[in-house]
Amino acid sequence: MDYSKYFDLNLDDAKQYVVDHTDFFGDEKASDLNIKEVSDGNINHVYRVDDGKKSLILK
Repeated sequence: MDYSKYFDLNLDDAKQYVVDHTDFFGDEKASDLNIKEVSDGNINHVYRVDDGKKSLILK
């Protein structure tokens, strides 16, 4: 995915973004992560991404 331009994240894109831009989950693949949208989606989308042991918030 080209992250240099504006794009609207969906759940799968958000998981892939975390894998591509952090080492928070080590060698986990995006498909192995859980994700939940925790905002109303009005202006900002906020996601909680976890691997069953630890989690991060993506806004």
